[in-house]
Amino acid sequence: MSLDDLKIFQRPVIEKPFSFCTSAEVAEKMSGYQKADREIFVLLFLNSKNFVTAIETHTVGNVDSAPVYVQQVLRSALLNNACSLICVHNHPSGDPDPSMSDREITKQIGLGAHVVGIRLLDHVILGDAGRYFSFADNGDIGDYEKELDQKVAAGKVEQNNSYYYAGDPYWLRARFSGSCSRCKKEIKKGDRVFYFPKTKDVFCDDDLCGAAESRSFEAAAQDEFYYNQ
Repeated sequence: MSLDDLKIFQRPVIEKPFSFCTSAEVAEKMSGYQKADREIFVLLFLNSKNFVTAIETHTVGNVDSAPVYVQQVLRSALLNNACSLICVHNHPSGDPDPSMSDREITKQIGLGAHVVGIRLLDHVILGDAGRYFSFADNGDIGDYEKELDQKVAAGKVEQNNSYYYAGDPYWLRARFSGSCSRCKKEIKKGDRVFYFPKTKDVFCDDDLCGAAESRSFEAAAQDEFYYNQ
């Protein structure tokens, strides 16, 4: 198999970046995918001026579905230095109305992109005869962003420098002065600490405190991973 056989996975080179002002323009520009006999999920990456600088065929599915991997979507957006993205996929049935899985994956991509500082501008589903559905026009994209903001405001999600921590412990920089939950050592603003969102415990980076908790958590997570295989 040569590289020519894998052209569908190559990123098209856009010599003259273009922009969109409406979902109708997105649907018109991508209308060629309406003719596909299977679902194709496409990613459009935009710069800070909302010009499309790269297009990627994410996956090709079957007549009624296409797998979408949120991690890979975000990875591609970051590798393309995208400030925002637009998702597009077709419905071979001709009906552009979103399914429950369409709504769920759009929400996951939107929330994930929001976490890493990239905006999901729209997800357009192409039907037949020029019909399409826009999640942005329907108000869903804004609702997903508001949902995450409300969780942050309610304290259900901890926010730190555009990263969100919910559940698992993480290394981060202290935003306030305080003391280590174990050795009671003074922690100053900006110090590296190991933080447990569930219990609100904060450990300094000493070998017997934060470093020890980190090793313990990683070992437990590894054991759980192998146990669940």
